[in-house]
Amino acid sequence: MRALITGASGFVGFNLAKYLLTKGVEVIGLGRRQANFDFPYISCNLQSLDKEQFRSFMPVDVIFHCAAKVGFSGSWKDFYLTNVLATKRLLELAEEARVKYFIYTSSPSVVFNGQAIINGDENLPYASNPKSYYAQSKIQAEQLVLASNLKSIILRPHLIFGPGDTNLIPSIKRALKEGKIFRFTEKKVFSDFCYIEDCVEAHWLAFQYLMSSSSRAPRVFFITQGDPFCIWDFIETIAKFCSTKLKKLVVPEWLIKTVGYFSEIKMKLGISSFGLTGTLVEHLLYDHFFCIERATKILGFKPKFCVKEALKLTFKPIA
Repeated sequence: MRALITGASGFVGFNLAKYLLTKGVEVIGLGRRQANFDFPYISCNLQSLDKEQFRSFMPVDVIFHCAAKVGFSGSWKDFYLTNVLATKRLLELAEEARVKYFIYTSSPSVVFNGQAIINGDENLPYASNPKSYYAQSKIQAEQLVLASNLKSIILRPHLIFGPGDTNLIPSIKRALKEGKIFRFTEKKVFSDFCYIEDCVEAHWLAFQYLMSSSSRAPRVFFITQGDPFCIWDFIETIAKFCSTKLKKLVVPEWLIKTVGYFSEIKMKLGISSFGLTGTLVEHLLYDHFFCIERATKILGFKPKFCVKEALKLTFKPIA
């Protein structure tokens, strides 16, 4: 078996590449950064990938499209180019090359409208009011995958973390250090999280399912630890591991939402690169966790760790 992984220099893509190699799968990695790995890796721009270059990677049995621009800051153009246009180009080239399988790494943010979600399943509609450019671009990319002729699966892992995490935990650590996050509510707000080891296992199981299934209908799956965890406890645990504290300043919801609104404007104008945005405030105010029954039943996905165990593994000293 031969796999092409986009975003192979990123957190999910790199860990997926290492995992597939242990399964005897030949890996080719694509990414934006220059890097040297133990597998063939090409630095390239996906949205302008030309046919000849793509053909040089062939044949491959499966494409794992993990590349994405994530976060709350940045222009719509940046998110559109990286998350939408690149996906469109990759699908076109994959169809032309008759790639058998396509697995897209998406996000539960595509269904978040700024209201609580309790055990949400895959029947939830797309958000009518996407809460970020990231979510908006992921919706459009998912729709492209669903409309393609490829035998495909869309995975929606939520808040991926683990050793080597380049996004979630570093962002929390930075916010704690700079005093840009504090506990502003007494509410216990529960969220889903996804440990990297289980995340890549889900990608492997999706590939196994595509190979064994006769159906060509695209499927969507939420991927989490199946262990809703208080998001404030998650942040406080990280603070303890980093020998710092999460400050507490309880304020009315209307006030913190106002702070988030103006913070988001500053980020969109390029005045600030990080802050307690309106979108982040809503994620910290409302429960949002999802049911993984479909992934368990169809893919055989069974997370190995609870969130508390996964956090300990994340901060375990390297021997």
